[in-house]
Amino acid sequence: MQQQFAGPPSYDHMQILGNTLEEIAEEKSHIIKKGAAVVLGPSAAAFPVFWQRAAALQCEVWEAKGDPRGDTFQAENANVAQSHVLRLDLAPNELAAALAAVPPLRGQWLDEQQLRAAARLCSSSSSSSSSSSSGSNGYEPAAENAASAADAADGGAPAALKSFAAAAAGTPAAAAAAAAAAAAAVQLPVPLGEVGHRHFGAPVRLFGCLSTERNPQVLQPLLGHFCFPLNNRLKGVHIVTADHPRCQTAAQIYQQLKEDPKFADNLLPHVEEGIKETHRWLSQETEQQQQQQQQQVDVMALAAQITKGTLPLLLRKAFNTAAAEGSVLIICGTFFMMREVMQTLGLAEGPIDPVDMNERCPDESDDEA
Repeated sequence: MQQQFAGPPSYDHMQILGNTLEEIAEEKSHIIKKGAAVVLGPSAAAFPVFWQRAAALQCEVWEAKGDPRGDTFQAENANVAQSHVLRLDLAPNELAAALAAVPPLRGQWLDEQQLRAAARLCSSSSSSSSSSSSGSNGYEPAAENAASAADAADGGAPAALKSFAAAAAGTPAAAAAAAAAAAAAVQLPVPLGEVGHRHFGAPVRLFGCLSTERNPQVLQPLLGHFCFPLNNRLKGVHIVTADHPRCQTAAQIYQQLKEDPKFADNLLPHVEEGIKETHRWLSQETEQQQQQQQQQVDVMALAAQITKGTLPLLLRKAFNTAAAEGSVLIICGTFFMMREVMQTLGLAEGPIDPVDMNERCPDESDDEA
């Protein structure tokens, strides 16, 4: 059964979808496609345009009831998503397991099969790009014989991860693709709480970028969660530039963090070291070569070279690096990076909307789609 749902119209969408809630609701209504059931939350249900479009496209409508006292934006989103999931034809225990493992909308843990497929893609792309990149960058790509190495994968992983490593050699300890804004990733237990639950004490690498509307300050609690003084689990921070006009560049994000007096002084060095490492992946330089080129490394100049089109390469490098060291790889940030992420990791299966969501719909041409 195909289902779709519309989240609550919000003033957060201003300058993106419209200048009034009515204009925003009109744009959001275009998520409704012909013939598939629609789940509406209380905020969306208050706008006639959703009902009108659903009727025109012959869609059954289910309304998720909210708290009579009113819900927050996040609470309504979660309520609508859970109502959506509960409509699926699954046994009660399957529903409970699904909702417990991954809160709706906010994250995805890659399973063993997905990790193996991603490892094959990342290792083959890395080995074909440069025969010397592995040695010069200090990481080992997931070997071509990763499957045969599965039986021997035991020694290097932390004790809590050995069973997982044995099942998925050549892959990071886990990869969590959080297709939500960084702020949402901070507020919700994916991937933060789940990382601690599934992989207690494991080292972590963060990989992502932000949309143009997002203040980079949202990165502070995310970074702080993994690098507080008594338990620094943060192995790397990789701020990248997605190939989408709604995404900030790595240089823009770094400049704002550097100039923000509220951003913690102890966190900025982690960002800067991450930019240096990310640049080394692009330039195929070693850390020593990078330092020899200039006594004082210009981090801003390095960040400026992390441009559009480099995300797939950098994601493969991050994946392989995490695999080599047994880290958890968390991919998080703006929705608008996720098309590249899904394609790079081989996760782009099934029907994909030709236009990324939250974009203005120029005409009614998709009504018959």
